[in-house]
Amino acid sequence: MEFMEVLKTLDSELGDKSFFGGNVFGLVDIAFIGFYSWFRTYEVVANFSIVAEFPKLIAWAERCLKRESVAKVLPDSDKVLKSVSDYRKNILGIN
Repeated sequence: MEFMEVLKTLDSELGDKSFFGGNVFGLVDIAFIGFYSWFRTYEVVANFSIVAEFPKLIAWAERCLKRESVAKVLPDSDKVLKSVSDYRKNILGIN
């Protein structure tokens, strides 16, 4: 699955750093954190666990969410999942 390879690459690049740029929240963090709201949906739809496979990415996302500027703009992951589930059911006919 290509998505897993992307996460694997990101996890590897993050390594033991707090943020992708080291100790400073930067451009790569800003570019990628928006996808965090979709992680739960990816897990449910594709039936795998980002938490189990990539704990460093989850820890990174939690650090990012401690920033008010991030926390107040990201959509709730449960709402994203519900929207996607409703779309799949009502538009695509997939349960």
